[in-house]
Amino acid sequence: MQMNHSSQIISNRYAARLNSFRMGMGQGSPTQRTGVLGLLERAAQVKGLNAVDLNFPDHCADVSTSDLKSTLGDLGLSINDSLNGISIGH
Repeated sequence: MQMNHSSQIISNRYAARLNSFRMGMGQGSPTQRTGVLGLLERAAQVKGLNAVDLNFPDHCADVSTSDLKSTLGDLGLSINDSLNGISIGH
């Protein structure tokens, strides 16, 4: 854990880029979800992982904000907060 300037405890984050979980997508169970929600489910299987980096607009185009937020919460994940966890570019 780290302390910020106002002496609040900040939890460390163990984050990964969501695209890192694309390899082999769709080759698993036929009931496996695909798209960003499927990637989040795969990421949540990594022990200790608690945050993900999203690419905008790639990871936000085909899913509603409420579904994304709900799925993140259900899986115990959050968006990495370095630059708000969103990478803008191609």
